Amino acid sequence: MTSRKILTAAAVAALLSVCGCVSSTKVESNRAADYTPNIKKLFILPNLGKTLITVDGNETGHVLALLKAGFEGCGITATGYAVQALATPKAIDDAAPDAVLDIAWTKQTRQGYDNTVDYLVSLYDRHGKAIVWKATIELNQHLKAAEELSYAITSRMQKDGLVGTACVTPKPNL
Repeated sequence: MTSRKILTAAAVAALLSVCGCVSSTKVESNRAADYTPNIKKLFILPNLGKTLITVDGNETGHVLALLKAGFEGCGITATGYAVQALATPKAIDDAAPDAVLDIAWTKQTRQGYDNTVDYLVSLYDRHGKAIVWKATIELNQHLKAAEELSYAITSRMQKDGLVGTACVTPKPNL
């Protein structure tokens, strides 16, 4: 191996260790026992803070697009705004969703090269006027964090029986 290849391999290894490109997302959730999901229209409120890393810098728009596409695959029309100020109560009422999915940044922890971001995700049933599901997500930052967050949300909602198994948000290749 030439010295140039060795230097390139070392640089790539260093980059991967710095960006934390290994999935270590932790998700915990609970669902109201008496809730029978029948979600056809969903409004997504993404309050991701400024801590989610994406290559293009549009973290909220990227997560929103991934979630919309994933939910569309199982017959759920999802809407929402990447700009939080546009998601007014009137905008939500006009969309007439069955449920509102609120994704809220709660904290960020940095320790050395590790950058962990925590989110609280809640599903509010508009017909029953109650929060029917909550999940906490601890996301280790990396360059595919938007994909990892979207996957964590949809896969946990599937596991908890809130959406059908046809909803697909591709698992990021880490």
